[in-house]
Amino acid sequence: MADFDFEAAGRLIGGSGRETMPYELSNGESEILRVVGSKRPGGITSVGGDLVLTNLRVIFTPLNTSDVSKLLSFGLGKAGVDGNIVGLVDKVQEMIGTAAPIGPGALSEIASIEAGSDGSLFKPPTLIIRGTDGSSAEVGVVASRLSINSSPENRTARDRFIEAARQQLAQ
Repeated sequence: MADFDFEAAGRLIGGSGRETMPYELSNGESEILRVVGSKRPGGITSVGGDLVLTNLRVIFTPLNTSDVSKLLSFGLGKAGVDGNIVGLVDKVQEMIGTAAPIGPGALSEIASIEAGSDGSLFKPPTLIIRGTDGSSAEVGVVASRLSINSSPENRTARDRFIEAARQQLAQ
């Protein structure tokens, strides 16, 4: 069983679980807009984070759950949970991953960004990013981390992101 990670606990108390995974801007790249988003929205594998529009690409930065995972693994092990189950926590962390482009990523490879669903009790409003290669990705957007999926403010946040992205695509 792993030892208790006091550093992870301190970071978590300091708010590390509310931060997203970092990403690096390329030379000449600047952040245009950031909204609260979710990959695979509405499903059991939905991942919360931020959807970021830069002047060069669209990126999804998941919430940084590494400190939560470390402490959860320790707690489960201490409680006597089977090691295979404890190992699933690490697998979930791997699934969440790091900041990565959405769809094709580069604006030059995005054919369109449009509204998807308008949201429901179980799924936030979504936008669809279609690539020039025919691929597509659906991303949920909410106004804040505490917004309920069906809040009308979420559609406003989604539509604001779509408009800003379309302006960048037109340049």
